[in-house]
Amino acid sequence: MQDWPTAAAHLADLKAAGASADRINELEAQMAAVRRDMVSATVEYTALALARQGEYGADHPDTRRAADQAQAAWLRIGPGEQDRAVQAGKALLSLRGLVPSDSQDVARIRAGLARLHLS
Repeated sequence: MQDWPTAAAHLADLKAAGASADRINELEAQMAAVRRDMVSATVEYTALALARQGEYGADHPDTRRAADQAQAAWLRIGPGEQDRAVQAGKALLSLRGLVPSDSQDVARIRAGLARLHLS
């Protein structure tokens, strides 16, 4: 959706109608990604994955999908966001300690954090 006022109004309507916090948080994360605000998308998806981990467990497909989306967003953070990317990356690394993933995922996060620290 490219009409941001309409999308924001729709999200506000969902909140007012009492939509589940899980659904609202997922939509906010998706909207951040569509806006190409990858740091915010990473933070939103990380928070969503942590909430789902507490509610459904670490192995639940919805939990794992939110963690995967957080990582995908983090890997797309562009230059000029170094400080925020490091903070989001540390939170993501902690998340990956709780939510199962491929061992390469953790290695990618560590390598990305190392690059950010060297820049």
